[in-house]
Amino acid sequence: MLRYREGTWTCDMKDLTTNSEEEAPLGYVYKGPANTAEWIVENPTLTTRDGKTLGALADFRHVTFSNLKVAPRTKIPGNKSSADDISMRDGSHGALAWPTWSGKELTVHYQ
Repeated sequence: MLRYREGTWTCDMKDLTTNSEEEAPLGYVYKGPANTAEWIVENPTLTTRDGKTLGALADFRHVTFSNLKVAPRTKIPGNKSSADDISMRDGSHGALAWPTWSGKELTVHYQ
């Protein structure tokens, strides 16, 4: 999670498997709005003696963000059109993670 606290932008991470937490201040000055949020889901890169490979996504199942305001309006909350969704896809399994809107809530689902 990225948050603004006491004049500094800080990145907080929690490993839900080990329950360990880490916090680090950003090493650069951010001058954008302080009332926005971004959530990114990425596969970790795993390094072994044989090389690098992509690991599995964390199984977050469903994450819901509430009381949202979308600006600029690039998505229309409640629109069921698949063309309006941003999803993470896998060639063999179809959609792995996708959003749904309901009123002022956004839920990201993981399969």
